[in-house]
Amino acid sequence: MPMIVKPVDWKFTHNEAEKEFKIIEYGGYINNKLDRNSFMHKSLKNSGSTKLYDDKIIKTINYIQSIPFKINLNMLYHILNIIKDNIILDESLVFNLHSKSINLVKIKEDGNTVKVNEILRHNSYVHTNISTISTSLTLINQTFYHPIFMDWRARLYTNNVLLSFTYGTELTRSILYFANGVKLNEKGLESLKIYTANCFGLDKKSYNFRLNWVNENLDKILNIDSNFWLEAKENLLFLACAYELKEYYKDPVNFLSRLPIYLDCTSNGLQHLSAMTNDLTLAK
Repeated sequence: MPMIVKPVDWKFTHNEAEKEFKIIEYGGYINNKLDRNSFMHKSLKNSGSTKLYDDKIIKTINYIQSIPFKINLNMLYHILNIIKDNIILDESLVFNLHSKSINLVKIKEDGNTVKVNEILRHNSYVHTNISTISTSLTLINQTFYHPIFMDWRARLYTNNVLLSFTYGTELTRSILYFANGVKLNEKGLESLKIYTANCFGLDKKSYNFRLNWVNENLDKILNIDSNFWLEAKENLLFLACAYELKEYYKDPVNFLSRLPIYLDCTSNGLQHLSAMTNDLTLAK
């Protein structure tokens, strides 16, 4: 579960001259001393991982887990209406178990692994969606936090699955809101529009194409009742963007934006090539 109190900071001493780094107080969950003694995930510790013990990393973890979140009420209420109207949005919004679930054992005995995987995948989404909605309703007026841990590759993850911005499904990410908002300047508004285009499915297009596309289709995007959002590749995330833009244009001067904007890597291929060739210049 997320925490409703801010996770405890990791505290450390760092002697640069002697290259000595020591954890002096455990962070994360309040009862962290009972079950973990490192900000690194136990199952992912491996040789060389101690090189990642660094004061900048600890400060980063402390900072990220201090960021408060809330539930995006516009999205939660809209999704509840979708559920009430029994609208199906692929796996992102299914709540009924697979129709063949009762025959799962026999299907498995018959060796139909394709069907078994289909049933399990579908039901996994169902249970995740039910957990997401029920947890959101529990935290509907509550500020909450995500404890953070790091794996041996120095990637940061939440230490909880529910309402997680790292593990979460599209449904989860669409109803997550920052508790503290910011006023959008010109660059901020552009970033929101680019993300809107990305969620529609235009993430491979040029920056200017995406920006122009949003401006040209702004009326359709803002008219949420027209169901234009159903045409998007990531329906729920696009809908969240539409709500954010709609609220912005009601009062551009005073509106506080709280919608997280997700960015993805664009150079993974170059990372792998630089690793295979030991090319430090390319890696940087």
